[in-house]
Amino acid sequence: MRQLVALGLLSAMAMLTACHPTLFGSDSRSHSDRSRYTGIGVYSTGELWPKIAADPARPDTAVKDAAAATTDDDEHVIVVVDTKTGEIRECGDYSGKCISMNPWTKAISASGQLPVPLTKHAADLQREREQNQKQVEISAKMK
Repeated sequence: MRQLVALGLLSAMAMLTACHPTLFGSDSRSHSDRSRYTGIGVYSTGELWPKIAADPARPDTAVKDAAAATTDDDEHVIVVVDTKTGEIRECGDYSGKCISMNPWTKAISASGQLPVPLTKHAADLQREREQNQKQVEISAKMK
């Protein structure tokens, strides 16, 4: 089901891009005639995306509905740039969780500022994989 939703989302983006040639190219139109948001791309979430911590300063960012998607459910991160402000925004495809950065100013919102607070870091995940591998090897030797 999630693959169908993701495929639909990607298809819609492709059709919109085909209708608006300036999204990924340039033309002679003035800056004011262009779309405000320009697509950079759609990327896999990687293993750190689901580890983005909820912002304790903003309780409204906590998921209230048990059926609502979280960053664990995201399969893709959609990245766009605001052509008027220079803000770069990364958003999960199901959760809608967004983080942003602007090389010219500070983050737009406290909950999406960089560096993003994580519940686990890449080194923690690597350590867990190594410990799990050792347990598998020990179990295999005991058999």
